Amino acid sequence: MSDKLIPNDEIETDSRKVEILEGAIGVFLRYGFKKTSMDDVAKSVSISRQALYLYFADKEDLFKEGLRYFFATSFRSAAQILNQKKIPIEEKLFLALEAWLGRYVGGKSSEADDLILASKGLVSGLICSYEEKFYLALIEAIRDSKLNAYYIKKGIGPEQITNTLRAMAQGFKFSCDSDASFKIKLKESIQVICAPIL
Repeated sequence: MSDKLIPNDEIETDSRKVEILEGAIGVFLRYGFKKTSMDDVAKSVSISRQALYLYFADKEDLFKEGLRYFFATSFRSAAQILNQKKIPIEEKLFLALEAWLGRYVGGKSSEADDLILASKGLVSGLICSYEEKFYLALIEAIRDSKLNAYYIKKGIGPEQITNTLRAMAQGFKFSCDSDASFKIKLKESIQVICAPIL
């Protein structure tokens, strides 16, 4: 795996570059990888194509950096929530999963069906690294909660709870057509899992 794609959790701080990355993510979600052009991205953030090339060598570089930014910021937000000691576990799970999977729910058009394939081809190592870090943080949060104390007596460990939450939340991410419906289904599912301690 390229060193550039290994998560280092450094979040981009150049406000103009962040604006471009946010704009690019929106354009990729609208048109997909193949149909997105550097012109499309430049127009979305009101800069010239030439200025865009000062930041990114080509569309592949922009896509990789956009995903790195997306996963780094999503992970940082989720990890900060999971590290909060005073938040009840049911709220912590909801907020962390929302931060990790809830961004842009319902924002991908049918034109963007090639994004998963492009992601796997260009940055699969990056995605796997961040997913592993997030789910390890989720396991640790569950292990440190009352939820673990209840389920461990039933022979169910934090890894199994995490796998269940992961499958449910990912299913909602791809089946819900709006952020609101994603949040409702996620909250209901977490309430079911946390019912024994509520």
